Amino acid sequence: MEVVFVLIIMGIMTAVAVPTLRRSVVERGYWRQAQDVLLTIYTGERMYFFRNGAYYNMTDPNDNVQWRQIDMDNPNFAAVAFSVSAAGIGPGATFTATADRGGGLTRTINQGRTFGGSWPQP
Repeated sequence: MEVVFVLIIMGIMTAVAVPTLRRSVVERGYWRQAQDVLLTIYTGERMYFFRNGAYYNMTDPNDNVQWRQIDMDNPNFAAVAFSVSAAGIGPGATFTATADRGGGLTRTINQGRTFGGSWPQP
């Protein structure tokens, strides 16, 4: 009888732990994908800066032509679980790229390759 109770308790614990663990693993994957996309935007913005002396100011993050200016495809049309935007300010001044997960979770990168935002590493 004790063995049955132990098995029941282990079954309940597993039923609770597995979905939580799975969500954590999936969220970590989204976070890493956001990091990769932001680093790609950083590289594209730096290349644009070296060619033109200013960062590219993207006005429409859904416009494929604008993403081509920083030598990349529009990540918003890929299978990502977040939206991405990038904007430069003035000749040679700054740029910030943002991955927005929704629910107030954002991850940013700027011209100094400094990460920020409210989306913590899972």
